[in-house]
Amino acid sequence: MRDTNHFMPEIEGEIGEIKLIEELCPGVFYVAAREPETGLVQEYYIADQKTAPLTEEAKAYGLPLETDAGLLKFPIEADRGGAPVVKYEVQRYRAAHQLAPLDDDSALLTAVYGMERYPEYFGDYPVPPMTPRGATTRHKRLASGVYALETETFERMIAVCYPVWSCDLSDYTIAQAEQLDSDARQGIDSTLGYLYFPASAGCLALFELWKWYEEFMSSGLIDRAAMMNVIYLNHPEYAVQHNRREQEGLNDAGAQFWRWLGFDVEPEGRADNLITLYSGVGVDYLRF
Repeated sequence: MRDTNHFMPEIEGEIGEIKLIEELCPGVFYVAAREPETGLVQEYYIADQKTAPLTEEAKAYGLPLETDAGLLKFPIEADRGGAPVVKYEVQRYRAAHQLAPLDDDSALLTAVYGMERYPEYFGDYPVPPMTPRGATTRHKRLASGVYALETETFERMIAVCYPVWSCDLSDYTIAQAEQLDSDARQGIDSTLGYLYFPASAGCLALFELWKWYEEFMSSGLIDRAAMMNVIYLNHPEYAVQHNRREQEGLNDAGAQFWRWLGFDVEPEGRADNLITLYSGVGVDYLRF
């Protein structure tokens, strides 16, 4: 194992001034460094190619440092930087060697969130075998962690995995969902369970996720116009409030962020984001 004092100059020469370095297991380090160009602190895992107890699959996500090819960097905030894979393998090493677990996340949380961007390593989100309305008898994958289900009682539901619903759905929409009894008893933030939306509320979940998942449009499984109709019929107050916010530009998250940073950016609404009633298309928005 390398002495950190020995290779810190190599790390700083590439990622900036080190503000914090912590050894997680032999040859794997958490590093926070200040970028010289922006002054922002960025987080990395740094691994010694020779001594880190990482699989070759995990190492393949890393980038060799230009200042020391024997070290790999894994930017924690990068979409495909491999950080969740490294973290999981560190957690596995620490458990196998009776070391204290990492302070922040459980291995389950790491894996569940890792599935979204690293299905080739963690596997895809599993199809829920049970719903609050009976066993799953048919399913269609709408996107990563989002399934259209049919139950043994022939009811149709939309199932949304924990990382998706906890980050991307509004409080109003989450309140329309159902949970398995086991998730409700133990606490769904502990079990990291799915939320299940009956057809009357699944339209809200799909509507709010629509802008994040191109698969919804390409799958051919969702009739967007019929989905809008169901929202208007079952959740008219939601539709009115959404449209008002859209017309006022309050749904323009990008503009709101830049304004929060102090930039003079005018939020904009988009007509194609309005919830509209469509005649002649009905309310059957799931095509399976």
